[in-house]
Amino acid sequence: MGPIENGVGVQGGISITTFGVQAVLDSAPGFGTIQGGITNNRYNEIEREGVLMEIHEEHTLDDTLAFSHAMLEPVAYVCMGNGTCLIKAPLFSREEVHQGAVKSSWFFAINMERAFKYLHQFLAPRGVGVMAIINDNYVMGPPAVIFPTNDPFAENLKKVGLQLWPAKSKCFVNEAHRDDRWDRLRGSIPNGTITDNSGTKYNGFTVYNVPIGQREYVTELRHKKIIS
Repeated sequence: MGPIENGVGVQGGISITTFGVQAVLDSAPGFGTIQGGITNNRYNEIEREGVLMEIHEEHTLDDTLAFSHAMLEPVAYVCMGNGTCLIKAPLFSREEVHQGAVKSSWFFAINMERAFKYLHQFLAPRGVGVMAIINDNYVMGPPAVIFPTNDPFAENLKKVGLQLWPAKSKCFVNEAHRDDRWDRLRGSIPNGTITDNSGTKYNGFTVYNVPIGQREYVTELRHKKIIS
């Protein structure tokens, strides 16, 4: 599902995304970034029929349809524990996918694919884009272009039972371009920051725990990780 979704079936996907985001910001210092997170405990709300329909409509995945149907068709018991301590829930698993199973990340990503495609179709003609690692996503481009996409993206995610995770949403732009206009455009999306022991704040964000932003932000975050 690359080049948008690099977290499933893309060798070196995390590195591709990390270096990709950094390269974009290096080449276009006036570009901003929205770091978004999608609620990651919704594997239990995925509609299996919806996943199979997405696979059916994406002809490059035709050879996986029968396998996926066989994996998603069974109705199963829901149990916890092990051995003599096994507890059976008073329900069957007829929907959702099992979080942690090898195939589940792929099914989860397929469930989000259409929302990402709509976002990409809006951004690409404007010379900007989006990259994702499963539920973590990074929208990059001129501030006036990227911020208006946030609400439509959230609405498209709702259609498949998902939502943006406000606590994980952050934004960043080079210091030379952070002004009143930037603050008006970003609205309620907070600037990504870190605070040192003296109370000074530095701006940046992380791509899968790799810090990007002001040099002081990168240094301080590394320092905090070392001592934690």
